Amino acid sequence: METCAFSGIIAVYFAVSAFAAKPSKSLLNLSDGQKQIYEMVKEERLFIFSVGTLLGAIVSFLVVTWTKLQYPKCAFFSLTYLFSVLFYTVAPKSTYMYDHLQDSQKKDWIQVYNKMKITNAMFSTLAVAALIIRI
Repeated sequence: METCAFSGIIAVYFAVSAFAAKPSKSLLNLSDGQKQIYEMVKEERLFIFSVGTLLGAIVSFLVVTWTKLQYPKCAFFSLTYLFSVLFYTVAPKSTYMYDHLQDSQKKDWIQVYNKMKITNAMFSTLAVAALIIRI
């Protein structure tokens, strides 16, 4: 039976990202217009991430099907995750929330952004380490 710590780390990452994120102080201080823009940005980013994950799963399925890998399930999750991150990074975005904030709100938003960046880097590092140890 194949087990893959990478898959578990990614599953925990998705759960933390989706369910544990609490509204920040800066989000609570947005005007009604800014909240509408925030919701639009959030929906757009979720769409980009979902498309990247779906395309990554298709690419991963094809790679795993056409190659004889020692750990096909682990490879599937790894390739899907890596493709979705790459796709999300290079996909064009219509706007950035930072552009719609007042100067007094930008410092708080940078803290939110840095927290997200650190969380992503931490889970990516754990996932890559688990993948390397597995291979």
